[in-house]
Amino acid sequence: MPAETRMGSVTSRTRVRRNSIATSLRWRVEFSPNQKFDIGLEFTLVNIKPPAPQGPIDNRFLNLFIQSRFGT
Repeated sequence: MPAETRMGSVTSRTRVRRNSIATSLRWRVEFSPNQKFDIGLEFTLVNIKPPAPQGPIDNRFLNLFIQSRFGT
């Protein structure tokens, strides 16, 4: 089976806090060399509209993940 690449999976979520609104953004890229094994990279911005003096990239995460599927 050929390898499969999924790119550009973008997720946005908005949370309302006491006096502010937090909007997070997540971008995920996955690579599947076969149907049982995935390798991926995920970039997350926790709040893209933070209160001043913070910037949108002050709370960011980069995750590398590996996942496997078991069963038939």
